[in-house]
Amino acid sequence: MKTKFAIVLLTFFSISCMDQGQTEVMAGHFLVGNWTNFEYEMDAFTMEKSKNLASNVYGYSFRKDGTLIQRSNSGWCGTPPVVTSDFQGTWRIVGEEVIIEAKYWGGISVQTWKVTQLSNKTLRIEILSSEYREE
Repeated sequence: MKTKFAIVLLTFFSISCMDQGQTEVMAGHFLVGNWTNFEYEMDAFTMEKSKNLASNVYGYSFRKDGTLIQRSNSGWCGTPPVVTSDFQGTWRIVGEEVIIEAKYWGGISVQTWKVTQLSNKTLRIEILSSEYREE
């Protein structure tokens, strides 16, 4: 009886001490909504949650059904002024990774992300891999 009680107590303690951010990452609920205001680093970037995507600004709109809109360059030229377009795509959680697949002006891009920091309003992503396919 004492052993069962100890196991139940340890299980409860382990669950209560779990990192809540990690639980949200695995469930994917944190991602639903609009994300913009990118701050870039080497192989990472930070985004802020917003009510909507402003016109001609980079961003993602993640939907509950696993679809997304990626707002990015409408063409190959990245010299300002840059014009953006909305491209359809999908997203899914696989283990601790977020897989993004979306069209872009030259074909399809597939990225694997790892969430390294998460709060109610900001999200830091490490890009694990990027693949671009011509269509």
